[in-house]
Amino acid sequence: MHIEKATRDDKEAIVQIVNADLSYKAIIPSEYYKEPFLTMEELEKYLNEMDLNFFMCRDGGLACGVGALIVRPDGDGQLGWVFVLSEWQRKGVGTAIVAALEQEARERGISRMILETDARAEWAKSFYSRLGYTEYKQTPNPWGHLVWMEKSL
Repeated sequence: MHIEKATRDDKEAIVQIVNADLSYKAIIPSEYYKEPFLTMEELEKYLNEMDLNFFMCRDGGLACGVGALIVRPDGDGQLGWVFVLSEWQRKGVGTAIVAALEQEARERGISRMILETDARAEWAKSFYSRLGYTEYKQTPNPWGHLVWMEKSL
């Protein structure tokens, strides 16, 4: 298993991994949940409009996890689209992806990482808490609220 920066050739794998995770479907009301969660067109738009770096976890030729570092205009780094295929969860893949994203952020001079997740995504909040992230604010959404977490690098 190894982590590497994704290339434009990895776009299809990124979309497939993100859309394979249906965890949020169970907590986001159906009128707000969209499938697919991420389309190729949306990914292209994000890649063209944001300072965005995807990393992939691979085992041999198989892509089993993905995550992105978003460099925000305010200088913070933001974790995005951290997803791991279900058969690879609880094997250190997510932790390795986040570590690679944090290392990339440090190399870019970023000293604070943030992320957002749904307040009812207990698995996500627990995962990020174990990695040193703490909640610092909440913002409303139509079905409840989002939790924002931060970590100093």
